[in-house]
Amino acid sequence: MTKSTTLIFVFYLICISAFSSPPPVIASANPEDVNNLAPTLATNNLELKQNFPNPFNKNTSIGFNSSQDQKGEFKVFDILGNLITKKYLDVNKGFNQITFERDDLKPGLYFFSIEVGGTIVVKKMTIRD
Repeated sequence: MTKSTTLIFVFYLICISAFSSPPPVIASANPEDVNNLAPTLATNNLELKQNFPNPFNKNTSIGFNSSQDQKGEFKVFDILGNLITKKYLDVNKGFNQITFERDDLKPGLYFFSIEVGGTIVVKKMTIRD
C-alpha cells in the first residue's frame, strides 16, 4: 500500500467509526428474529458478519458468506491503520468462519477486513482486558 492509499484507508476507517449512520448496503434482518438485529454488511460476492463475541478477551469468531470458491485475505489493523495481521484464506462457497486469537495485542479498538474476489469489507472489533 502506498502512503496516500494508507492515509485514505485510515480516513475511511475513522469515518466508519465516527459516524453512527449505517453503511450504504445493509442486508435486512429477519423481522421475526428479534435476537438477530445486528446489521450484516453485504456485497455482490461477500457478506461479512460482526465478530462474536465483541468485545473479547482471548479470541473471537468472524463469519462470512461467499458466492463462490476463491482465494481471500484476512487483515487486522490498529486504530492508526498499521497492519497487525495478514492471513491468506481458501474461501469456500457459502458460510466460512475464522477464529482470531488476540495473542499479545493490547486492549483497544481494531479494524478487521476480509477481501474476497476484489471486494473488501471492513468492520471494527474491541479487545478488552
